[in-house]
Amino acid sequence: MVCDLPHNSILKTHGVHSMTATLSLEESAAKAAGNWQRFTCFVWFERPEAAEDYTIVYTSNRDSGPLDRANDKAIRKAIQPFFDADVPDVHCESHSHWAVGHVDGYAIRVYRDGQITDAFAKWCELQA
Repeated sequence: MVCDLPHNSILKTHGVHSMTATLSLEESAAKAAGNWQRFTCFVWFERPEAAEDYTIVYTSNRDSGPLDRANDKAIRKAIQPFFDADVPDVHCESHSHWAVGHVDGYAIRVYRDGQITDAFAKWCELQA
């Protein structure tokens, strides 16, 4: 399985964002876990225990158009089972952003007990 991570290097050409690298699931997990620690000017007030095992992904913002909103809805439907678990591996996130008001997405647990979670594998599957 391969995964294109949204926080990888992105080329912006004529307003279109494209991924520059395709990584294995293990490589993606290693890059994704704790990605929020590399964000500049970022504070996560309500982070879960073992926050270093999570990745934050954003799927929409205040100014998102119909396509972004539809994609977010499809993503949410696909990862819904991971919200409903006894110990959820996905949490909804909404963060303030100086340029776009707010960004919305998910905190996805990448590792549980040293193993890649099904939630993160599903995220990668959705990105393929």
